[in-house]
Amino acid sequence: ELGNYDAYRSLAGESEARLTQARMDLTAGQRRDRYPLDDFDVPVDQQIVRMFSDASGNMMSIEEAKHDQEYKEIEARYFNPDGTEKPGAMLASNGKRSNLNKRQWIHVRTESFKKWFGDWESVSMQNFLKSNPVSELSGNEFTKSDIDLITQVTEWFNSEKVGGKATHPVLGEVILDKDGVKTSISGAHKLYRAKAIAFQAVPDIIRHGSIVNYFENWKGRGYATALLAAPITIKGEQYAGYVVVKRGGKQKFYLEEVYPIQKIEEIVKIWGQSNVKRCWFAQYDLP
Repeated sequence: ELGNYDAYRSLAGESEARLTQARMDLTAGQRRDRYPLDDFDVPVDQQIVRMFSDASGNMMSIEEAKHDQEYKEIEARYFNPDGTEKPGAMLASNGKRSNLNKRQWIHVRTESFKKWFGDWESVSMQNFLKSNPVSELSGNEFTKSDIDLITQVTEWFNSEKVGGKATHPVLGEVILDKDGVKTSISGAHKLYRAKAIAFQAVPDIIRHGSIVNYFENWKGRGYATALLAAPITIKGEQYAGYVVVKRGGKQKFYLEEVYPIQKIEEIVKIWGQSNVKRCWFAQYDLP
């Protein structure tokens, strides 16, 4: 019979926590080469699994229940009750249709899956943001002059080249207007030189950006928002541009942030892969 300490160590959840800690510093290649179950310090068949029944009377472990809840949350986020897809559903991180079926697509996005096999989603997004830029900017766009920035950008959006709109393959047509420019630099949305330059890339970010987040009811305000990200360059340096699309009849935009790829790599090094999606908040300094 196990003593209290050994019984505690043999709990499946505790064994899994130690396994995660033991594997957290492994490279992606080492994770692929080392089967996770071989790294348990308590063999799987000797672990203690606490069981309970769900609302239907089915027996499941705490770990299974946690994964089941994560699965349902992701399903509700990307699929309607009738099974139809919401924007961003069934897309790979490159913006193309996934080769996975629905169950597989949801399963690999659960935190339980990523805890075992690494946060592939953030790694994939990081690689996408380091790929060929959707827009290459000289750094001379929208320089200071007698004409204010809002007017300059609005005139650019209304030019014959842009036409006041841009179309995303999933989200559809997005209106590019003065209101969007003003929202991009008002309130908590800070203005800095790289962001001013990046307004010229907004049409291309919308056309070619990947949906990295989707909120069905943004802050309880009754409308959905989608966050798009795409790689751009400014003076030859790599940046990630983030644009928010406010969903509705006439979809609006605002430029959320423009973030140096080098800064993203620093955040990955310090905070880990799971925090890559925080990188659009350029006003936050690294710890």
